[in-house]
Amino acid sequence: GPPAPTGNEKAFTVYAYDNGAVGDAPTQGNPTLVRRYSQVTPSTAYVDTTTSYDSYGRPLSVTDANNHTTTTAYHSFYGSVISVTNPLNQVTSYASDPGWGVVTQVTDPNNHVTELAYDGYGRLEQVWLPSESKASDPASLAFVYDAAARPAHVKSRTLQVKGSSTYLESWQYVDGFGRTIQGQAPAATGGNRIVTSQQYNNLGQLRYQSAPYQLSGAAGSGYSAPTWSTVANYHQFYYDELGRQTKAETRSQSSVLWDVETTYDAWTQQRYDANNHRRDHAYNAFGQLVQVKEYYATNSFYTTGYAYDLLGNLIQVTDHLSNVTSMSYDLLGRKTAMSDPDMGSWQYQYDAVGNLTGQRDGRSQWLYLEYDALNRLIRKRRDSAGSGPLVAEYGYDATGQQGLLSFSKAYDSAGTTVEVEVQSVAYDARNRLTQQQWVVNGSGTFRLDYAYNEADQRTSLTYPGDNSGGQGEVVSHSYNAIGQLTGVTGAGSTQYVSAATYNAQGQLIEMRNDSGANGLTRQFVYETNTLRLSTIKAGTSSPYENLQQLSYTYDNAGNISSVSDTVNSGQKQCFQYDWLDRLTAAFTGNGDCSAYSGTGAGPYNHTYAYDAIGNLTSYAGNSYTYGGGKPHAVTAAFGNSYGYDDNGNQTSRTIDGTAYTFTFDYENRLTAISGGSVSASFVYDADGNRIKGTVGGVTTVYIAGTYEYQAGATTHYYEGNALRRTGYASDNGVFYLLQDHLKSSSAVINQNGTLNRQNYYPLAVVFEREAEAGADAFHSLVFRQDLGHDAV
Repeated sequence: GPPAPTGNEKAFTVYAYDNGAVGDAPTQGNPTLVRRYSQVTPSTAYVDTTTSYDSYGRPLSVTDANNHTTTTAYHSFYGSVISVTNPLNQVTSYASDPGWGVVTQVTDPNNHVTELAYDGYGRLEQVWLPSESKASDPASLAFVYDAAARPAHVKSRTLQVKGSSTYLESWQYVDGFGRTIQGQAPAATGGNRIVTSQQYNNLGQLRYQSAPYQLSGAAGSGYSAPTWSTVANYHQFYYDELGRQTKAETRSQSSVLWDVETTYDAWTQQRYDANNHRRDHAYNAFGQLVQVKEYYATNSFYTTGYAYDLLGNLIQVTDHLSNVTSMSYDLLGRKTAMSDPDMGSWQYQYDAVGNLTGQRDGRSQWLYLEYDALNRLIRKRRDSAGSGPLVAEYGYDATGQQGLLSFSKAYDSAGTTVEVEVQSVAYDARNRLTQQQWVVNGSGTFRLDYAYNEADQRTSLTYPGDNSGGQGEVVSHSYNAIGQLTGVTGAGSTQYVSAATYNAQGQLIEMRNDSGANGLTRQFVYETNTLRLSTIKAGTSSPYENLQQLSYTYDNAGNISSVSDTVNSGQKQCFQYDWLDRLTAAFTGNGDCSAYSGTGAGPYNHTYAYDAIGNLTSYAGNSYTYGGGKPHAVTAAFGNSYGYDDNGNQTSRTIDGTAYTFTFDYENRLTAISGGSVSASFVYDADGNRIKGTVGGVTTVYIAGTYEYQAGATTHYYEGNALRRTGYASDNGVFYLLQDHLKSSSAVINQNGTLNRQNYYPLAVVFEREAEAGADAFHSLVFRQDLGHDAV
C-alpha cells in the first residue's frame, strides 16, 4: 500500500505519477500529484498540487492546493511556449526564434510588448521595452560582446533619453573562467573612466577587490591591469588550506590600514575585528550557528545560544540573562507559534499554499488576511475570519492595469468608514506608476504625478495643488551622462539643486542651490584611503558666510571618534566605545580628546553603561530600570515611569508627575496620545504609512514623504534637502536643511539667508538651539530628553 505517516515525522511528502494513485508504479514518470503533509498527529492534514501533461511530457496545467490553475500552451510544431494563463485568466504570450529556442517577444496581459533580438551566437543583443518600438526606436537595452579580445568583455547600454542615442554605458571584462575581473564606466567629466578591479588566486578564490577608482582614458578603451600598490582603497584576502578566509585586509596603496582576522578551532570561529575585539561563533555539524560569544574584555564575554529542529528551523534563542525566545513550526516549515519575552505569545495560521491567514498577537487580538487567486493580499479583518470588522482592503486589475495594484483602503476602528484610500490611478506602458491619489477622510484628496526617463529615473514630480485633487508645482529632475542627479528645478525656475558633482566612487562632493539662500554651496570631503566622510561644509557666497563645517575622525572599525565643529567655536565632541562598539563616553574635549573642554555652546560630559543584553542602564548620571517581565523595556528613568502592553508597546508614561496614555491598533501602530495638555491622534494607510496626525486640534496630512497639508498651509519636500512652506502664520518660503552625518538637520537657512542652528547630544537630544533672526525653524521638533526620541 501507499506510504502513510506514523505520527513521528518532521516532514512528510508523497508523490503520485501519471494520474495514478500514491504508491502506483509510474508509466511515463510524470509527477501528477505532490502531497505535502502539514500535520501527522493527532490527525493528518495535507495539501495537494496537481499537474497535467501533454504527450511530450510538458506541463499543461498546474493546480495549487487552493484549486487555482495556471495553464501553459505550446507551439504545435516548434514546441516553444506561446502563452501562460494565470488563475484569473490573465494571459502572457510569447513568440520565439525556433532556431535558437529563445524568446523574441513578450506580450503582457495589458497588451504591452517587449521585443528581444539576438546575435549570431544566440546571445541577447537588444531589448525594446514597451515604451519603445523595435520598428522605429533605439533599443531600451543593448549588449555588445567582444569574445575575441583579451580579456573578453561585454558592453551594456541603457537608454536614458527617449528617441535619442543617449545611453548609460558600462563594460565588464572577464577572464577565461567567465569571472568578472574589471568593470569600467565613464567618469562624469573629463573623458576619463571609473574602474573597479578584482583578482583571484590559483584556486579561484577572491584575492584582491578594489573600491572604484579613476583612470585616464575612455571607458571601454581596454583592460587596465591594476597595480595594487597604487590603488587608493582595496581589500586583500587570505585563506587557509581548507579554503576558509583567515584575514581580510583593508589597504591603501602599499599600506595596511587595518584587518579583520578569523581563526578556526574545531566547530568554532574566532573573529577579531579591526579594533582587535573578539567574537566567537560556534556551529554544529550542519553548519548552523549555535552559540555566539561577544567579548567585552580579554577573558569575559556574553553568550547567546541558538537551537534548531531536525529540519533546520530556528526554534530557540537564549540570551546571556537566560531570556528565551521560542518558535514552533508545522511539517511544511511554517512558523505556527512564537513566544517572545518582550512581545508575548503569538500564533499563526496559513492557507493551503502557505499564505498567512491569521495572526494572534500577545494581546490575544486576531488579525485575519484574505488573498485572491494570485496570492495577493486583498483584505484584512480583525476578531473573526471572513466576517470581522474590516481593517484594510486592496484592489487590483483595473482596465489596462492587469496584474497591478489599483487601490488600497484603510478603515476606522469600527471597520465601517474608509479613513484613507490610496488610488493607483495610472501606469505607463512599463507598468511604472504615473498618477497616484490619496483620499483622506475629512481632509480632502491629494494627487501626485510622476514621469520617468528611459533609464527609470524620475524626471518630474507634480505636487498636489491643494486638498481638492488638483495639480500644483511641477518639479523636474536632471541627470548627468552617467545617471547621477545634478539638478532639481521647481515653479518659477526655482533651483532647489542647481548643480551637483560626485567623486569616482559616486559619493556626492558638492551641491549648489542658487535660488535664494545667498548662493548656498554644500561640500562633502572623504578620506582618500577609507572613503569615509571626513568633512561637511556649507556656506553662502553672497555675502560669504561659513554656515557649517563639521570634521570627523574614526576608529578602525568605523565608529566615529570625534566631530569638530568649526562654526561652534571649534568645539570638538569626543566619543569612546566598548568592545561591543557601544558608546560609553561622549564629551566636549580638547584637541586630542584626552580631557574634557567647555569650548563652544552646549558643552557636555556624559557616560553610558549597559547590561549583558544591550540595555542602556545609565546615561549622564541617570539610571534606567528594566523589569515587569519584559527584559528590554525600560520601566523607570530620570524619575519617570513607563508601562507596556503584552505586545511590548509603550502604553503609559508618567513624566514629571503627569500621566500619559498611548493607544495602539491591531497592527501595533500608535493611534492616540492623551495626558496633561496633550491630545493627539494618528491615521495610517493600509500599508502602515502615517497619513494624518491631529495634535492639539491641528490636523496635518502627510503624503508620500513629499508633501504636507495643514488647513490651507502646505510644505513641499524636495531632493537636495530643500523644502517650501506656504500659508503658515510664520516661517514661510524656501528652506535648505544642513545635515550632519546622521542626516539630522543641524542648521536651516531660508531663501533670504536667515539661519537657524541646532546641535544634538549622541542620543538625538537637542543640547543647543539658536535662531539668528525670526521664528525658530525647528519649532516642530519635539524630543523626549529622557528616552532620546520623538515624543509623537
